[in-house]
Amino acid sequence: MEKSADIIEFAGESNTGLLRRSNEDHFLVCRLNGGEMALAVVSDGIGGHSKGEIASMICCRELFHAALKQGVSSADAGVFFRQQLLAVNSKLFERNYREERKRPMGCTAVAALFGKDKITVANVGDSRFYKFSSPQHGAADLTQITRDHRPDEAMLEEIAALYHQDKEELRSRLLLNALGTRYAPDIDIFQLDVERDAVYMLCSDGLTGQTPDAVISRVLAQPAARVREYTSNLMREALLHGARDNVTVVSVRYK
Repeated sequence: MEKSADIIEFAGESNTGLLRRSNEDHFLVCRLNGGEMALAVVSDGIGGHSKGEIASMICCRELFHAALKQGVSSADAGVFFRQQLLAVNSKLFERNYREERKRPMGCTAVAALFGKDKITVANVGDSRFYKFSSPQHGAADLTQITRDHRPDEAMLEEIAALYHQDKEELRSRLLLNALGTRYAPDIDIFQLDVERDAVYMLCSDGLTGQTPDAVISRVLAQPAARVREYTSNLMREALLHGARDNVTVVSVRYK
């Protein structure tokens, strides 16, 4: 899927991966304000829980409807994301309670509003937002803007010892924060200035869990006539590196 706005170009792609039978990821990309702004969302259903694909779909759907219905600007994007993600959480949490789910459905989310001069990012869980600075201005730099909501080293060691589990295995599957699984999730909000020569990327952990940063940087450093090339090449690398999980990538750049 690809769209070209007046000043913003974006493309998104999702793949089941090589081992999973179904895809629990969803993504959203759309133009706002006549093409001067863009909204992008990646949501990943929590593995091992029921109906993760429904949770991620609800997340993208509700953010899309809210953006169209009430509008959103760079000035109020942080408030918008916090309110709407909490609303999504309430919808999922109440449904889990009503249906008495033993393994409640939930999802991660990373959302970004791309404005003329500012980009506002929100995240819950371990789906990520990256900025890749152009090598035209010195050394290329891949920067993770969001923060994964996973246990730190001390907590991992404590849990591993308590339950006699492998620490590295726990690192890959323990998530402290998600939509739908707790009454009041933590929501991180970030804002950064637009860098015109940069490439921005939202992704589920199916990409970053398998594909080294050096490979992602190499893909994003290549000249591309269309942003679709970045998305397709990143997906290709994820599959070549094993793609044990669902993989979703959205690439964005300013014209």
